[in-house]
Amino acid sequence: MEKKFIINGHDVERFIIVYPTGKAIEKFLAEELSRMILDATGKTVKAVSDEYVVVEREIRLGKTNRTTLETEEKYTYKIAVKGDYVEAVTDTATGFDDIIAELGRALSAEGDTVLSDGTEISGKVSNPPVVPEEYDLCILYHNILGYLPWYPAHNRAEMGLEIYKEYMPDVIGLQEVSNFYHRDTIATINALEELGYKEIRFPRYGYGNPIYYNAKKLMLLECGYKTARPGDKGTTWSVFEIKRSGGKTFAVLNSHFAANSNANNDPQLGDQYRADDAKIVVEVVEMTKQRYPGIPVFTGGDYNSLLGSEAIRVVTEGGLVNVRDVLTDKTYCDFCAYNGYPKYFEEEKRYRYEEFHLREAAGNIDFAMLGGDQSGVKVIDYVLLKDRISCTVSDHLPHLLHVSLPEPKTEE
Repeated sequence: MEKKFIINGHDVERFIIVYPTGKAIEKFLAEELSRMILDATGKTVKAVSDEYVVVEREIRLGKTNRTTLETEEKYTYKIAVKGDYVEAVTDTATGFDDIIAELGRALSAEGDTVLSDGTEISGKVSNPPVVPEEYDLCILYHNILGYLPWYPAHNRAEMGLEIYKEYMPDVIGLQEVSNFYHRDTIATINALEELGYKEIRFPRYGYGNPIYYNAKKLMLLECGYKTARPGDKGTTWSVFEIKRSGGKTFAVLNSHFAANSNANNDPQLGDQYRADDAKIVVEVVEMTKQRYPGIPVFTGGDYNSLLGSEAIRVVTEGGLVNVRDVLTDKTYCDFCAYNGYPKYFEEEKRYRYEEFHLREAAGNIDFAMLGGDQSGVKVIDYVLLKDRISCTVSDHLPHLLHVSLPEPKTEE
């Protein structure tokens, strides 16, 4: 017997799904909801942007140009049936996971799904942004899966940008930004610039590991790129001063170490390449300490190396400290940042809405570390984002830290 989805007495096939123009997450999930309805009922419900003319019956996902529903508390979501309109809103990008989960539960229940006028469903967002009240600096690292052409950028970059905007990091270090991925996502790069970010990228060799920094807050003092071998598996480095801070200065390194595929799929040669990449990180940290004595250095990225490997031994013996080791509360990072490749459906030109896969921290290959003068530096948190959109936009989860910096030392 065919399952029915009834909204205020009308079959769902008489509705359309509307999402806000230019909002990548809402668009992706509006299309996902359309597929969920088709799978559950066999009925096709079109998903359109709010540029589309208002019709008699709509399911409005997100704050469209005709949505009136609001959430009452921070980091919550709400779904309400208001006559022949369903509205679903949240105050955070990650809250759409909960909205889709609620609608999915309604669709998967036994018997017909019935939403009557006045129905309301609400709750707290299950993966809210983790942002401390006070901090000096936020640094985000993310391997964005940009080297393999059979994983096209499609809408992944735009959705990733929406996640970044939740945190507005002062520094963003990306890995795997190939030249073709950079070209295909230039609209996202431009959107970052409109938000006030500037790009540090070396197209001839260090193209894969760009750094984006908030130029409204930070002044760039120096930057460069260094690698152990020709190619883009290396380290982009930068030194910044926080404007109007009395001289608070720090350095950020963004690195991608070699994979075995860069070493003719020879694991032993791969280990040697990664150890060489680690030596480059230590060299850059030492160079920074000589040029800018007394400043902290934050390093990170995709090291393609496990704890206990030669590469990690090189960086730790070189004075770097794993951020995880300085935290008393590992709630938000006690797992692996690698989540597995998202599934891409070539014929449909879409990605599957992926889920978080728990992998123990011992299997982690993405790192954030501290070097240089660490005295007075406080790591407030270190967070791996595990909402389903973060799981969809890449095979690696974004990871970020908030820190407070000591007051600059003055000469006596």
